[in-house]
Amino acid sequence: MSCPAVAQQRVSAVFGADSRVEVYQAKDPKLRDLAGSTLVIVPGSSVAEIAGRGEARIETMPFESVEDDERRGWPLCPGEKFRGEPKVELNCTAFLVEPDLIVTAGHCVEGVKACKKNKYVFGFHLDRPGQNPAAVPLGEVYGCRDLERHNLDDDGADYALIRLDRPVKNHAPLRISAGGLAAPGTPLAVIGHPMGLPAKISSWGKVRKNKEDDEFFGAYVDIFMGNSGSPVFNLNTYEVEGILVRGPAQDFVIVSQEDFLCAKAAVYSERGTKDAQVTKIARVAPYIKRRAAPLALSLRKSGGGRVGQIPVVVLDRLDAQGGLFEHRDGVDRRVPAVDIGDAGHVELEGGAPDGVAVGP
Repeated sequence: MSCPAVAQQRVSAVFGADSRVEVYQAKDPKLRDLAGSTLVIVPGSSVAEIAGRGEARIETMPFESVEDDERRGWPLCPGEKFRGEPKVELNCTAFLVEPDLIVTAGHCVEGVKACKKNKYVFGFHLDRPGQNPAAVPLGEVYGCRDLERHNLDDDGADYALIRLDRPVKNHAPLRISAGGLAAPGTPLAVIGHPMGLPAKISSWGKVRKNKEDDEFFGAYVDIFMGNSGSPVFNLNTYEVEGILVRGPAQDFVIVSQEDFLCAKAAVYSERGTKDAQVTKIARVAPYIKRRAAPLALSLRKSGGGRVGQIPVVVLDRLDAQGGLFEHRDGVDRRVPAVDIGDAGHVELEGGAPDGVAVGP
């Protein structure tokens, strides 16, 4: 196991009916698109370049058995979901929040050395039946440049921010929640790699409890080991509300079936007291440049009069001095804001600065 901490941190649960599906099977096109911004973390030794083809191959094995806490192997029961699919050596899920910055769970990365031994791979999912997800374009494989932030609290926030070795192409950073408290009952979705399988989308989920002073919230979501670090989406906004970090203690149960013992996914009540725990994205938001979705704000000269509109990203809503940026062509350009009003109006000193395109 390349990431021993993962084995110690249970992130496993099915609440009621198992809602996990392949990416191509998801009925919500927005979730299918968001899956492209998630990735699997695997040991670097399990990824090899295919000479002359511009592809990399990820070492996989069939998903046919699971291990218990004493590392005894048990075959999966016949008919168990995703039985026989290729799976990577169990590690974690992550998601893109800046062109070269990803977020995952803190227990997935033990330090800078471990970070640099791993590879970070986009596109390990099924877009169609019969696809071989183990072969991905070489450009979809990234390395770790630095472990920028790390926190591991078994009873609190659990997160890591990893700076990749280069900007990511063909995948957009996910929008993260700008704040507020997701109330109990808020609908949720999770995208990740349960048991190291190709990405699965679980679109049935909901907030169970969420206290303002806590660093995490409880949720009913269908997840397993390997989902650690998965983005948890608010389905009202399609923004990331948090990072999947913990689950109930037991992911599979051993049952007697047709005169032999086999492993079956543990199922919990969606009305019970057991839940998955999700580190609030607000806990890491101060370290992410693109904290919120691009906003089209009305610009006003300091002397009055409407100038026009530009797409901007607010880096710090409380900082009126230089806290406003325009994001264009992958570059953040500082807008010297004098005031950011409650109505979304921004006053500029002397009108639009150089390099900022203001529409008519």
